Amino acid sequence: MGLRAKSTRVLGLVGMLSMLGCEGSSNEAEQQREVVRPALATHKVQLSAEQAKLLEKSGANVQVIADYGAFKIVQVDENAMAALPEGAEPRDDFNDILLNAGTIDTASPHGQSLRGMKLPASGKALHIVQ
Repeated sequence: MGLRAKSTRVLGLVGMLSMLGCEGSSNEAEQQREVVRPALATHKVQLSAEQAKLLEKSGANVQVIADYGAFKIVQVDENAMAALPEGAEPRDDFNDILLNAGTIDTASPHGQSLRGMKLPASGKALHIVQ
């Protein structure tokens, strides 16, 4: 491979990396992440392990979805949502599957209707697992 071909590849790589580094605003992502969807009966919340333990001891209706050691993802009802400790992060956005073609909200009736949907296919196929 010649010097010109190598330099073209390096410049292309640098350009691609700079575009990825500048994509989107972090403030927009933060604002979108903290949105609580009031239409939902239950909400997903990210808590530290200590916060989750305190919330469970208070008698709140808490369902642990995932335990990562240092923090937990829990599902809570409206009453428990009002009693969340300081620093708890509402994460109703964890219901979303982000695709290039659009977003699937797994808590919506449309998202629920897609569960278990199978299309006749032969050969390779893509399965989305949340």
